[in-house]
Amino acid sequence: MDLQLTPQEIEKFTMDGSHMRKYLLQKDGKLPTCLHSWGSQATSCPCGCRSAGFSDALIRQRGIYAQVIPYHTTDGAVAYRHVHPVELALLNGFVPPQAWLADDHPDLRLCLCAVGQLASPLQSIWVGGCALKHLQAVLGLSQVNPGDVLASYRRKLFQAANDVFHVSAPVTMTVPQVAIHHPDGTNVYVHVADTTTLSQLCRAEVDLTKQALEGRWCDASTGVLIANDECVAGRSIRVLPFVQSSVSASSHEIVLPLGLSPEELEAIPLDFAADISPGDASDAFEAGASTGLPVSDGGHGSSEVGVPALVSVCDVPCSKAADSVMPDALLSLKTLNEEQLAALVPPLVRDSPTCLHMRLALVPSVSRLDLLQREGRAMGDDELNMHSLACVVLANDPGLQYLDPLLATSWLQVGTVADAQSWISQYPDLKRIATVVHMNDHWTPVIWTKGLCEVQVSIWEHEDVDINGLCALHGIVSQAWNLPMFALACTRRSFGRDHCGAAAVAYLAHVLIDAELPQTEERLHELHSLLRARFIDAVQKMVDVPKPWCWGLGTPDVLGLTSNLLQAHGVPQAQSLSRAKLVVQSLGRLEV
Repeated sequence: MDLQLTPQEIEKFTMDGSHMRKYLLQKDGKLPTCLHSWGSQATSCPCGCRSAGFSDALIRQRGIYAQVIPYHTTDGAVAYRHVHPVELALLNGFVPPQAWLADDHPDLRLCLCAVGQLASPLQSIWVGGCALKHLQAVLGLSQVNPGDVLASYRRKLFQAANDVFHVSAPVTMTVPQVAIHHPDGTNVYVHVADTTTLSQLCRAEVDLTKQALEGRWCDASTGVLIANDECVAGRSIRVLPFVQSSVSASSHEIVLPLGLSPEELEAIPLDFAADISPGDASDAFEAGASTGLPVSDGGHGSSEVGVPALVSVCDVPCSKAADSVMPDALLSLKTLNEEQLAALVPPLVRDSPTCLHMRLALVPSVSRLDLLQREGRAMGDDELNMHSLACVVLANDPGLQYLDPLLATSWLQVGTVADAQSWISQYPDLKRIATVVHMNDHWTPVIWTKGLCEVQVSIWEHEDVDINGLCALHGIVSQAWNLPMFALACTRRSFGRDHCGAAAVAYLAHVLIDAELPQTEERLHELHSLLRARFIDAVQKMVDVPKPWCWGLGTPDVLGLTSNLLQAHGVPQAQSLSRAKLVVQSLGRLEV
């Protein structure tokens, strides 16, 4: 009762328009740093440092920072209380005094003030133990071991927490599990029920990761394919990838033998794009639909460039094997909007064999068209591959290669010089690399050109996008080419914030095949619609198409988002924009 929030306190807590749920302690989350005033922001401070609560003006401007716990009163109504000082002490690593639990305990809100201005007890004991050890060494006394002191205190802390929170060890149960062996050598062990079927296992994978496992599932010991309704508990399952013929016009499916190792995967032809004979623009035009990208007369003699109907980075023909035991890999994605699609984390793909395996995954064309209706302004990597590789083919440049966005994006995060050197070594005449990088849910086109003493980097990007995060990737490519530096040239545009996919394709087409670069927002939107129509037309002509793995949307309005966030924390609307600018200037746009 001493800690229950009074009606006056609740009124202060909600004065800025927020609900009490804003202050509820999240039992599975991180506890915010507790403050000296946690139990007295709406009243006078028990320690005497304040004779009244925070003023209304201060609360409206800065809000209240506190954590409360909901509970039901005897009449069933919902009430709120402050965190008990014993609870707060234990959560901050402090063994509470026994007096706080006695019947004649001190003012509990005063105890909250004490916990709110503690230094970290665990850190203090470690620092104090080290200082004492040095002092004892100087005085020639027997030295304490700071590690032993810290361990002793931790035992007391855990025992006190067990006494208060009644922590008990979880009951151990024997749960059946299934072992899943992936083509890349990864082994996963999943706990299942005795009656779990393969279909239910696949559905759980889709619901959990939004990315279904690709391939055929068979018994690891017998090699027999497992049916959807078969139970999987206690079994060992091997996932066999689909491998498509890359040169035959009539696609056929090849199931890799059992026991395929990552080393054996390297024997598979890695880059089917290298087997493509680029030909000239007329050959490409006869192969399929037009990109609709306007081209200058110089060197092409046409106002419209033709491209293959559908080209992925691996140029994988599509199978008509619709009887796969796997569920539709795009099923769970169909509930997401464009922002949620762009927020999906791309898979880490560092080498060509893994990238090839990812690109061999197929989805029904009907399902891809359904998902396409939800993409809006976003653009998938399969769309980028179709349009970008078409430009590379039409460029008819033996020294030019297209780097898959999955590889480029993964190198940006975890890539090494060896990864880039391995890829570059496949192309002895390589002089120029075109790619699109997924960074901060956004597509950025990049072209690297090998010079005599440096790598020339060419980018076209919106003025609000910070491209400094790409420097590590430029450095990897430069070192892989054995060049000591790179020179960056970035042309900025003031439009097209939310159509980064179309802008990336437009820039690659401009540099590689001299296509006209959009100069206005309207022209970029028209190009986006035209590219989407060409992609739909290509997908409609096939039964199965390569699976998309990630999407990119526009760069966020950092100032607007920061302004809204500040308003949610109590900053007046009239001041929010100016203060948002200060925040962005102080911390940097990328950090914000």
